Amino acid sequence: GIHSLAVARNGCAVTGSRDGSITVWDVAHCRRLRSFPTGHEIFLSLAVEADGRRAVSGGLCRLKLWDLESGRAAGAIDTSADDIKVLMAGPNGTCLSGHRYGGILAWDLDAGKRLASLEAVEISAFSRLLADPDEVTAMAITADGQRLVAGSSKGFLRVWDLWAGRCLHTIPAHLLDVTGIVIPPNGLRGLSASWDGTIKCWALEKDTASAKVFEGKARISCLALPPGGDLAIWGTEAGELFFGDVADKVVLERMEAHDK
Repeated sequence: GIHSLAVARNGCAVTGSRDGSITVWDVAHCRRLRSFPTGHEIFLSLAVEADGRRAVSGGLCRLKLWDLESGRAAGAIDTSADDIKVLMAGPNGTCLSGHRYGGILAWDLDAGKRLASLEAVEISAFSRLLADPDEVTAMAITADGQRLVAGSSKGFLRVWDLWAGRCLHTIPAHLLDVTGIVIPPNGLRGLSASWDGTIKCWALEKDTASAKVFEGKARISCLALPPGGDLAIWGTEAGELFFGDVADKVVLERMEAHDK
């Protein structure tokens, strides 16, 4: 089974499987290029760099860097974090990892060292003591690479000044886990999806309440924003795909794409 998917700007797609392997796909021709094992004891997350040359995989306390052309390991980082639940490629050879206890770490992939640690004040002292911690469940970065938005299992969105390591504000947007975050190219507003069945819109630079764009019965498990930023696409646990007009808050089409 496929548990993670990452797509580069050049059209290369990479999937992570439950058997611990990575597969590289040529999307345009619908064919598999190569597959190779990661060696993770538990394979949790996957990201691919924008140019499609390298991928990063996350597991228990370890990141691994891969050359996608050869399928060979290009490096490994001991994160000392509990587990890498969410992973995304950052600007200029960096990546961001979010883990179970609410922290986010920024890494220099080539040097194999940590650049920054982001942890909100309200969760840093207590999260490791809780049976149900406020873990990082989704992340998105602005086009200029300066702002990071992280979603949590408690439904919060936290907007960070990424390189200053400062949380600018927290938005209580959802009732359940945030499962997807997208930021349009203008970077003024963002969209988030949640297991509570809603899509919310919010201002990036202001500590204001979120506005509901969509609400349904099924849990929303993923969210995407094609170029242009006017159309949002989201998938539900019932196997549906929705296509919505963001500005008018109208569902344009609903498709029964999968069985689950």
